[in-house]
Amino acid sequence: MMQVAACARRSGQAAAILVALLASSTFAQVLPAPPSTPPAQNPAQNPTQNPTQPAAPSLATGKRPPGGDPLPEFPLTPLEKVEIKGTGTIPLVLIPDFNADHRMWDTFLERNQTRYKMFAVTLPGMSGTTAPAPLPADAYFSDGLWTRNAERALIKLLDDNNIDRAYFIGHYYGGHLAIRMALMHPDRVAGAISLNGTATVELPSQSSPRFPREHRESFVAATWEAGSKVSDEKFFARQKDGMLKSVGDSARGEYLVSLAQGSPKSVMLHYLAEYNAADLWPQLSDLKVPLAVFAPIPPVGDAGIAPNKALKAKWNRWFLSARHNCEVIWFENCLPMITESAPFELDRAVHAFVYGNFVPGRSSYSQPLTEYKAPEEGGPPETPRPSSAPAPTPEPTPAPDQPRESDTPANPR
Repeated sequence: MMQVAACARRSGQAAAILVALLASSTFAQVLPAPPSTPPAQNPAQNPTQNPTQPAAPSLATGKRPPGGDPLPEFPLTPLEKVEIKGTGTIPLVLIPDFNADHRMWDTFLERNQTRYKMFAVTLPGMSGTTAPAPLPADAYFSDGLWTRNAERALIKLLDDNNIDRAYFIGHYYGGHLAIRMALMHPDRVAGAISLNGTATVELPSQSSPRFPREHRESFVAATWEAGSKVSDEKFFARQKDGMLKSVGDSARGEYLVSLAQGSPKSVMLHYLAEYNAADLWPQLSDLKVPLAVFAPIPPVGDAGIAPNKALKAKWNRWFLSARHNCEVIWFENCLPMITESAPFELDRAVHAFVYGNFVPGRSSYSQPLTEYKAPEEGGPPETPRPSSAPAPTPEPTPAPDQPRESDTPANPR
């Protein structure tokens, strides 16, 4: 979550608002700092003044309070672009960040096509797909209506493909969605992995993600309004700069940047606003399915990023209440996009997680892998997950590409 600090400093933009609101996203440095007090009335509410830009939610007097019930009715916008690949039988759903599409997973799909049955999705509104409906007048960003729409669309994807339960993997906002799926739909989720995405974003000057919902809503709405005034040219130029710093490979970075060029700025801003307004902390203690958070720890020599010890402490604090069923895995000496910085280590960690084994990350003292072979492909066996619990009844060794049949793995998380 803190890698955006490096991006901000390297680009000469050290605004505190960016450090918190755009933390570690490849969408870095998009928004200027908002006013200290949000305006009482958002001019975007007047369609004659701004006919193409959706309105930001308002905290008007007499309006339903943020988080209040019932949530407004909202129509479903399904997934329109899904790439299905793989000859395996383990279903994996791959969710991109809000500034990319299913193609950000292309290299992962190629490397893992014999291990899983994979569904790489594009969020509604991205890359020429239909965007979710505008928010109703009584809705807030913290209601997460677009995020809930994505949830419903993912459940529909499972239903349409006769999948009972799947593993969900997401990057940044996609990682937040994977966490949300694990919390809200444990009957449909076998396990979830978040790559550099958290449950609740830590806002500026706060020692923890816990923050009054109405204050979070005001802050995010004001920042959304400021971002909506940034020109498209500057918006995408800053996004490109952030992406290139997050990937480290200029050719690959240019390709990933191109994935968002045809998507509306307003769609990206909306998903970003809902992510920063979301608060899943109260639900983490009720987590019922395995969750792994893969946290990129930047190169030690990067002076623009918070000390690694402090960064690790923050990741641990964010997920402490879910420790009974969650583990945070370090990917050291790694840029924010783990899919690009440590691809084979990622493959190994995903495979170990799916089979209930010890999940290795990427440590500062280990050599980066140049390739990864799963045990069923002739690679070395994985390490069983240590446990102080009584030894469970042995289960038959799963056939290649078959997850454990029990909801409780032989090596409990």
